[in-house]
Amino acid sequence: MSKRHSDLYFGHERNFWWNQDFLELMAKRLNLSTYSSVLDVGCGVGHWTRTLASLMPSKVQFTGVDQEPEWIRQNRLWAQEHDLNKNFSFKLGDANHLPFKDETFELVTCQTLLIHCAEPKKVLREMLRVLKPGGLILCVEPSNLANQGVQSSIRMHDDIDTQIKRIAYFCRIQRGKRNLGEGDLSFGDRLPGELNALGAQNISVYTSDKTSTLVPPYRDAGAAALTDAIIRQHEEGFLGWHEDEVERYFLAGGGTPAELQDYKLLFRKDLECSVDALRRNEYHCAGGDVQYLVSAIKA
Repeated sequence: MSKRHSDLYFGHERNFWWNQDFLELMAKRLNLSTYSSVLDVGCGVGHWTRTLASLMPSKVQFTGVDQEPEWIRQNRLWAQEHDLNKNFSFKLGDANHLPFKDETFELVTCQTLLIHCAEPKKVLREMLRVLKPGGLILCVEPSNLANQGVQSSIRMHDDIDTQIKRIAYFCRIQRGKRNLGEGDLSFGDRLPGELNALGAQNISVYTSDKTSTLVPPYRDAGAAALTDAIIRQHEEGFLGWHEDEVERYFLAGGGTPAELQDYKLLFRKDLECSVDALRRNEYHCAGGDVQYLVSAIKA
C-alpha cells in the first residue's frame, strides 16, 4: 500500500511543537478570543486545529478541511469520541478550491501546508476568499533551508566540504520539489510578501520560540518523543522523505544519479550515527528551528 502524504510526519513528536506560554502570548497579540469561526486548511490529523482550540473560547466553531480521506475519518472519530461534534466539523476538500462560500469564516489558518502546494499564492487567494472582511489569516510555515545549518554533536567536527555537501543536497531536493510543482520547502521566507501582494493588511511575522533540543538523558516527554521518532525513521529507512520522493526531487533539481547515491549514503550514515549516539546517551543538539507565524487582516 502506498504511503499517504505526511505519514512520516504525524507522529507523537508533533504534539510538542509549541510552548504553551508562547501560544498564549500569540493568542493575546492576535486577539484570538474575538473570533467565533475558524477554518483550518490542510488540517491533517488535527494537531493545529486542537492547538488553536485550546487558546480560544469553547463556543468557537472549528472546521477542518483536508484532501486525505483518512485524516478526515480520524478527525471525525476524535470529535465523536470527545462529544465535540457541535463545535468541530471536518470536510474533504482541496486547498486550491475550498468547498465553502465567499466570506464564511472569521479566521482562516494553516500549518505547514503551503510548502507542499504547487501554487501557494492560489491557495492564499482561496483562504482570503472564504475569509470575512476584517478577518484574520494566520499561516505557520518554516524556512527549511535555514534549518539545515543546525549542528549536532555528531556533525560538529565534519570537514567543510561535507558540511557544504549537505546543504547543496538539500538545495537540490528543494529545487526539484519546486520544479515538479509539489511545493517550496522554504516558502515561509516569502509568505509575508505574497500576502502583501494579495492586498492583505496589518501583516505581522513572529517566529516560534520552541526548539527541538536533545540533551541526555532525554527524559522529558518532548525529548522522548523526538528520540523515538529518530529511531523510528532509522528503522523505516527514512531519507528525509519517502525514498521515491527523494529520487524524484533530487534528479529534478539537477542532481546526478551518482550524487543521489552519495546523498543516500551520507543521510543514512548521519541517521545511523545519531541513533547510536542516542542509545549511548551521547547525542546532543540545541535543535533550533525557523518556524514563522505570519498573520494579516483581510481588507
